[in-house]
Amino acid sequence: MKNVNIVIALLLVIALSATAVAQEWKVPITFPKDFFPQGLDRTSVVFGTNKSATDKYDKNIDIIAFYPPSGPVSSSQQQVYFNISEFEQNQDFSKLWEDYRPLVNQSNPEERWKLCIISNKSVTFTWNTSGVPPEINLTMKIGDVTIDMKQQSSYTLGAGEHVVEITAKYIVSQDTTPPKIYNLHPIGEVFAQE
Repeated sequence: MKNVNIVIALLLVIALSATAVAQEWKVPITFPKDFFPQGLDRTSVVFGTNKSATDKYDKNIDIIAFYPPSGPVSSSQQQVYFNISEFEQNQDFSKLWEDYRPLVNQSNPEERWKLCIISNKSVTFTWNTSGVPPEINLTMKIGDVTIDMKQQSSYTLGAGEHVVEITAKYIVSQDTTPPKIYNLHPIGEVFAQE
């Protein structure tokens, strides 16, 4: 019986060491201050994961973007926000400055965000992925251009209305080497014949 318990314990240790624990993370994307309403102390939009989040609007997690009422964008008005589809009928609530999704892991291997940028001039924006776990791949697609967000940390867009697709994918480890177990010694007569 003791042999069975040791084998089960070893298998459990191997299984737990091979499984990556999903964690929450966030990525700020920084824009010039004139992309946000005057008087607001904000210079970035944020996307990420939260264990309590969904792919819809989450009260007390996501932050709604408040811009003047919809209408044509004036020559001095810039906007940046994440667009969520659940509120497309009501455009005032379809815009988020912070958009969190469920954890990205083996059971939920991919999440996507749609970032909308409206600008009357060329704009350079930056991001910081230092808090994103190594098993998460982040890409940004702008038209035909795909950017590895962990390898590059800024991009410049020309004037206009742009939709940026951001994808977070869980990467399955390609390492098939079994973990090494050190200092394993039998206790007493565990391996004695019964």
